[in-house]
Amino acid sequence: MKKLLTLFLAAFLLSGALGVGKAQASAIFDMDLTNVGGNDYGYYDDVASITTSGFGFINQSFGNNNPYAFDEGDTFSEYSVFQQIGYKQGLYDNLQFSGLPANLMMFAWAESLSGYATNFEDGKFDYIFNPGSALNIYIGEYVTLDQVNAAYVATATPIASLLLLAGEGAGSDGYLDGEDTGTTRLLTTLDYTNTPSGIWSTDILGDLTDLSYPTYFTLFTTNTIKQYELYQTPNGAGFNAIAQSTGDIFVHPTPEPSTMLLLGAGLLGLAAAGRKMRKN
Repeated sequence: MKKLLTLFLAAFLLSGALGVGKAQASAIFDMDLTNVGGNDYGYYDDVASITTSGFGFINQSFGNNNPYAFDEGDTFSEYSVFQQIGYKQGLYDNLQFSGLPANLMMFAWAESLSGYATNFEDGKFDYIFNPGSALNIYIGEYVTLDQVNAAYVATATPIASLLLLAGEGAGSDGYLDGEDTGTTRLLTTLDYTNTPSGIWSTDILGDLTDLSYPTYFTLFTTNTIKQYELYQTPNGAGFNAIAQSTGDIFVHPTPEPSTMLLLGAGLLGLAAAGRKMRKN
């Protein structure tokens, strides 16, 4: 069964295969929030993933081939909000804790996500997200998710900026009716120019913003269509939908292939030197 996407569905990160010819298991990482915006929000070590929940608003336009029928290549737009609700420490540990004071929250915010519908088959289809959109992570005063808007975001403290690389998923059968559910994945990379240093690190690699190669983040979410509305105008038709999501964010520091080749050559050299020493 195809993956069902619906929302921001679309935001953060992956585990295992990363695409673009690279593979890397998700990393155990640290978040240092002791000096963010002049505040001490704590230090969190050995984090396996960040758990998220939130919602997305989707507008699906009909009209690539027929203005009144949903078809191959029809475009959609979306904006989404994800609120961090805890951490998972250790890959096999389900322990979760909020970390931040009760009056604060960490959240991810994405505006103007866009993409197109494709791979129509037996009433199902895939949503493909266009790359290049930004997903930003902030700490701000605690509010309910429906209160997160551009004005509120402007008052929050940024801790990371992510650039969307790819996304995939599938819509529900037919018109996204009822309590349809599904999953999606977003792949992003850390935008070093817009991410404060000293926040994201691993014990081995140190500050991720100091690396010469990208750090990938993958967001996996389970999504449920909570509300939808078909509309028709003289110029065409479409639907608006609200999707509710929960999921996990994973971090993947991944050297470029050339870096891995150099590292491999160095290890082979060390192995050869070791054999030579043993012979002597």
